[in-house]
Amino acid sequence: MKRHTRRPLSLSQRLLLVGGIGLLLVSLVASLLATRLYENSLRQQLDEQLQQDLATVLAMARVDETGQLQLAPQRGDARHERVFSGAYWQITDLQGQTLAQSRSLWDASLPLPVLDTPPRQGVHLNLDGPLDQPLRGYLQQVRLSRAQAPLLVLSARDRSVLDAQVAVFQRNTGLGLAGLITLWLGVLASQVYFGLRPLRLLGRQVE
Repeated sequence: MKRHTRRPLSLSQRLLLVGGIGLLLVSLVASLLATRLYENSLRQQLDEQLQQDLATVLAMARVDETGQLQLAPQRGDARHERVFSGAYWQITDLQGQTLAQSRSLWDASLPLPVLDTPPRQGVHLNLDGPLDQPLRGYLQQVRLSRAQAPLLVLSARDRSVLDAQVAVFQRNTGLGLAGLITLWLGVLASQVYFGLRPLRLLGRQVE
């Protein structure tokens, strides 16, 4: 019975295989890196907005002579006035009891994470909103004048828009890289074909 031996790959096939695999790996790493950088940029912008929201809330908050928290009327983000708009804030004591909150929360409240140390410098975090939508929040412990104890102030915004933008960017990047990979594979095949042409001619002469 005659055995069929597997024919080894030619030089041009090996070059195409190695070049194609390398191109796919580089494109994959580039896509992941670009998506991560874009996501970090959007998250940084959202974090800056959250810090500004918290500063606006602190500008309204004060403690009266009886030690009660009061909020001075001040025009802020209109979304804080619309119920379940995706933009929220709340003020609690260290035990988690709500002292004040934005009208957008209605009768709900935002869950506070369990932290080992008080976030005196502020901390960014992810949490769920009143409609179970994903939120990005900024939590900071503050001490208001005449307050008997520190307070926790939390500002939050819907991050589903950020997630959607990242998904669109990732899809568009993938489509663009697929086109570039196809183009570069064509260029690679042309280089291999014309680059090895003198060797093929020499092989024919030797035969």
